[in-house]
Amino acid sequence: MYYFFPGNYMWSQAVNRAVQSGGAMGEVATVVAALQAAARDYDYEAWYRAWHTLGEHLWRQGERELAADHPRSARESFLRACSYYQWAIAYLDFDDPRKAAGHQRSVEAFGRFAALAEPPIERVEIPYEATSFPAWLVPGAGAAGRRAAVIFLPGLESTKEQALPFAQALAARGFSVLLPDGPGVGEAVLFRGLLNRYDYEVPGRAMFDSLVARPDIDAGRIAVVGISMGGYRAPRFAAFEPRLAALVAWGAVWDWAAVWARRVGNERGEVPTTHRHVMHVMGAHTLDEVAERVRNWRLEGVAHQIRCPVLITHGERDAQVPVEQAYALYEGVGSAQKELKIFTAEEGGAAHCQNDNRLLAHAYIADWLEDVLLRGRPRQGIIVGWERRA
Repeated sequence: MYYFFPGNYMWSQAVNRAVQSGGAMGEVATVVAALQAAARDYDYEAWYRAWHTLGEHLWRQGERELAADHPRSARESFLRACSYYQWAIAYLDFDDPRKAAGHQRSVEAFGRFAALAEPPIERVEIPYEATSFPAWLVPGAGAAGRRAAVIFLPGLESTKEQALPFAQALAARGFSVLLPDGPGVGEAVLFRGLLNRYDYEVPGRAMFDSLVARPDIDAGRIAVVGISMGGYRAPRFAAFEPRLAALVAWGAVWDWAAVWARRVGNERGEVPTTHRHVMHVMGAHTLDEVAERVRNWRLEGVAHQIRCPVLITHGERDAQVPVEQAYALYEGVGSAQKELKIFTAEEGGAAHCQNDNRLLAHAYIADWLEDVLLRGRPRQGIIVGWERRA
């Protein structure tokens, strides 16, 4: 992974993700140049100001483009504004009013993009226990009718909007894609107080049932893809939901309790977000409480229940979750058809969830889903780089 800020993993991985979730390199490079001094001290105020200013600039640009009757240009400006607003607030505490205000602004920006998209992207509500949580539905390309679908589960501090480029890769292959902010994520935790939970099959089932109820979705071809912490959530969901047609763990998490134990002592090490963020989304007040709450975030003892086809992808040099956890998940799942793909430094994609080149992951995962769900082609074995090992 390229370090935009030498010695600062957190900010560098964020910039890599900002570029690959829809940011423009020239705009991002301007912010990076302005933040070089601030990065040494993890100056979160400087980080916020730089990204928020860029978001406001793109919002105004979108408004001007709309006024000039250029909706295609406007939608791209609003989409990038959404991304920059979300990165601006990434390290603000949850009790900072700018956190909620900035996220709301980002959702409004994405909504303006979604309305102008061709075809439009639909905002939906997923009924969940006594409330609901929001999602976007990206329609698959092709003729009208029931389409295969993918439920995408974000990571620890990512959001549904940041997954759009991946959803577009799937939509081009005919998949409709549900992008939810489930418990612990984005709008659900910020505005609705829905905290993380280890038994993610509960919100997962709500997502599945919401899709099944739609006349444009093929209930027999619904897969789940989870990235980063979603690499725990998605397998947990699949272990308790036999209706799922396929599972992809994009960055495996066999034991997140072990991940937390490694990172808790070094907040300025190879971690993606602040400890205060983790405490909030877990509903904890201390670091010890986090350790207690994540004790059950392990797939040992449940992974053997997974029966659908499985793809596990992982970076060889993942600094956040050791590659050994990917091999453990591969061995642990009970599916007869399972594939493990390890991205190497030589081919690219060796960083956490291919943050060094996400296009490689987009293509590999989308092609696997196309083979398995649309073409009925079996996929299995262990592939390391370009070499098949098993």
